[in-house]
Amino acid sequence: MALLQIKTALVDPLTVQSLTGLSELGTKQRVEDGTFAAFHLETRSSRFQLLRIVPASVLNHLDGLRPIALNFAGWFDVTFPGAFLPASDIAQKLVVSPDHAIRLVKTRELEVKPGSKIRSGRGGSPLVTRTSLRRFLQSREVGALS
Repeated sequence: MALLQIKTALVDPLTVQSLTGLSELGTKQRVEDGTFAAFHLETRSSRFQLLRIVPASVLNHLDGLRPIALNFAGWFDVTFPGAFLPASDIAQKLVVSPDHAIRLVKTRELEVKPGSKIRSGRGGSPLVTRTSLRRFLQSREVGALS
């Protein structure tokens, strides 16, 4: 039931571990076998993994249901409405730091609205195109999304 109160589009593995009682290895195995739908959100040049998991797939697991493929298009449309999204909003929904969202823009993994300024700090969040975010997330899917 705690998952119903999560206000982010994705959750980090530690949150999943605390909700399910799974170990780190158990969580990774559930992602690899498709039980949990997830995304790798690191930049191409990153040396670390930044895994985020779709809460609905964890809820299915907790309810004892077999894994089902979640509809990516439906999830994306509900989670990210509008043609352009501030990088700070994307960071909040993906549970990453605002600096990480800016890095994704600077490494051109996310595209910004023409004329949008790319700068860190208060009020400096560039507007990211929804199509580039969709493309980025689809290229980083792991697990049960269709």
